[in-house]
Amino acid sequence: LELLEEAFNLVPALYQTNGNIQKQIFNDIINIAFSHTAFFREAVKKHIAEMKTKLGYETSTFVEQMLIDEIAMRYLRLQVMESQHKNETYQSHTFAKGMYYDRRLEMAHKRFLKSMETLARVRKLIAATQAKGAEMFKNLVEADKTVKGD
Repeated sequence: LELLEEAFNLVPALYQTNGNIQKQIFNDIINIAFSHTAFFREAVKKHIAEMKTKLGYETSTFVEQMLIDEIAMRYLRLQVMESQHKNETYQSHTFAKGMYYDRRLEMAHKRFLKSMETLARVRKLIAATQAKGAEMFKNLVEADKTVKGD
């Protein structure tokens, strides 16, 4: 364990890559859902990376980045579920099977929307906190000027 800890300290990418379970699951979903062609796997990865960029991943706080990663995961699962729903319900199927896939699609959609809503709330809280901090700083500067008689 000591050697492993030393290796992690010398090469942080070892634990950063292998310890990110969400990223591993994300890649597993892509590899399973799009096992038939490397073109689609890479296109999906590129599309989701672009989506994360548009959501401001690079300039976001750590918490926002975690939420954006969650949104990307939920989006991927929703798209896979959309595909499965289409494959199962656009052909002859039982009522129970149709309801099963409808329910799974509905749940995936709700989870995706909930993750988007959570990011919006966090960003609103961060903005409010920053605005409050800026206001407090301004008040301190004003008070300091008053005390010094400027």
